Amino acid sequence: MDHLKPYIQLLLPGHCYKTFLVDFNFFDEACIKIFISKVLGYSIILGSILVKLPQILKILAAKSGAGLSMPSLLLEQVALTATCAYGIDVQFPFSVFGDAAFLMLQTAIIAAMVLIFSNQAILAIIYLTIHSGICWYLFSGLAPSDLIWGLQSSGAIVLIASKMMQVYENYKNGSTGQLSAITVILISLGSAAKIFTVVQETEDMTFLVTVSIALACNVIILAQLIAYWNVDSVDKKKKVA
Repeated sequence: MDHLKPYIQLLLPGHCYKTFLVDFNFFDEACIKIFISKVLGYSIILGSILVKLPQILKILAAKSGAGLSMPSLLLEQVALTATCAYGIDVQFPFSVFGDAAFLMLQTAIIAAMVLIFSNQAILAIIYLTIHSGICWYLFSGLAPSDLIWGLQSSGAIVLIASKMMQVYENYKNGSTGQLSAITVILISLGSAAKIFTVVQETEDMTFLVTVSIALACNVIILAQLIAYWNVDSVDKKKKVA
């Protein structure tokens, strides 16, 4: 059991390891909440590794990023990068912010694909190079904490702007284009679960507000997916004409 202890403590940190597995007290309310929070947190991270894969595959299959707002993707990338930097800077448990890291990487891939399929491959390379440099600076410990806190504090506004751009793009086109319903549903579920993990493990109001806003915005986009289900924007334009 000792050789497994470091891994078990990922789910049962601090005194909860002893409470559960030494004292066999499975009714400690605080430890139960921590255990549930850790399970949810790592489940969200595991899910985030592949959560945007359906979106990536859909773009590849169509060889098009039609319907995806590039400004929205860029702003979402800013918010995700700020979340990662903030989590590292204040030393949150990886279970709290780890999903943002994987979502950030996948969003970068999606943005690059949208540019590439729009015949802007050089711009895609420039974008990935600049973002990689920014990540290195923010994650290396060189960036001042005040800067990182400022980025995270403005993250809620950036996130709203990002999602509302996608909402407007969907409304303008009369469809959700190549937007993946599976990805939106999984991200919405992840956001809902993350609210619990943030409350249990950090009590950080800045972080909590950002996650709550993310959930609300994703629900709006999910509602559009349902409203525009099987609606083709080209057909709509023909009807109007």
